[in-house]
Formats: sequence, structure tokens, C-alpha cells
Amino acid sequence: MSEIEEELEAETHGNYLFVYAQIAFNQLRRFANIESPASLPEGWRKYTADSERSFELTECRVLSVLATALFIEAYAFDYCARKRSASFAKTYLDKLDTPAKWIVTTQLLCPPGLDPGNELFERLKKLFGFRNKLVHYKTKKGESVYRPPEFPQELHPSKNLNLIIDILSELKRLDASEESSADLYLRHIESWFKYCAKDRRFYPIPWEV
Repeated sequence: MSEIEEELEAETHGNYLFVYAQIAFNQLRRFANIESPASLPEGWRKYTADSERSFELTECRVLSVLATALFIEAYAFDYCARKRSASFAKTYLDKLDTPAKWIVTTQLLCPPGLDPGNELFERLKKLFGFRNKLVHYKTKKGESVYRPPEFPQELHPSKNLNLIIDILSELKRLDASEESSADLYLRHIESWFKYCAKDRRFYPIPWEV
């Protein structure tokens, strides 16, 4: 792949950031709606309502973790690609885990960068550690059914979305030139909260569509 093709690929990859942010936000919206349903189901479904809610809440938790991880990892690559080049990001970031990508990228491009002692780094490690449990689960001897790990409270859909907000806010603090890009997503998330407060059925969309 030529460097021009890699640059184009990086620009296209950046467009998926909105998709990942949408999915992460939508899981919080769904979670809140499921926890406090507008009405109870009628007919035979009233007997399965509790099971339906339990399964859908688990689905929201899983998708929230995965979408948040997708956004945070993609943003680190996109940030490096925009500041240096897609080939640079691919060469020096691809082999690192995502928390390390944030440390290395910010220390390189906006020193002193993200401090490994910062609580944000600990939250990143918890998110991606749990993501790996979901994605790379290995069945143990004697198990007949895969049972997903219990979801810790710190990975509630609301806290996952807060991690996106906090990591973008911290990047703005470290690199003033990143304010316009980070604010694009932060303003959208803020507006999605506003519209969902008015209509819980609202699906989060970018203003540009």
C-alpha cells in the first residue's frame, strides 16, 4: 500500500469514530430505557419480560465496552496519523496495547504526555483488560457453557461514556491544537444527552447527516 493510500485509509478510518461514539452513547440510552420501561409488555410476553430485560441489559453492557474500546483505540491511531502520518502510526503504534498507545503517542506528540500514574490510565487498563476477557475468552477444562465475566460497576455504560469524555478532555489539556477535533465529538455527545432528555427514543446522529 502506498503512503497516499495509507493516508486516505486513515481519513476513512477517522470517519468511523462517530459510529463508535454513537454505539457507545446508544448503549447508555438503551440501558436507561430498559431499566425504566415506559410500559409493561402485554400477553404472554409479560411472563418473559424479566428475562428479556436481563439479556438486553447484558447486551448493552457488552456493546458499551466494545464500542468504547473501539473509539478510544481508533482515536489514538487517528490522532497520531493526523499529527505525523498513517505509516508512522502503523509502524510505531500497531504492536502496542491501547493504554500504551495513549502513553507513547501523547509523550511523543505533546510532552510530557499522559502520566502512567494518572487515574485515566488505570481506567483505560481496566476497560481494555475486560474487553480482552470478552473477546479472547478461552474455555476452561470441564466447562460446558461459556459464562461471560461479571461486569464491574466501573464499566457501567455511563462510566464508559465518561471515559471517552475524560480522555478527550485530557488530550485537549495536553495539546491545545487538538481542541477543535476533540470538541467535535464532545459537543455531539453533549447534544445527544440534551435531545435524549427531551425524547428517550432519540437515536444519536451526527449533525452533518
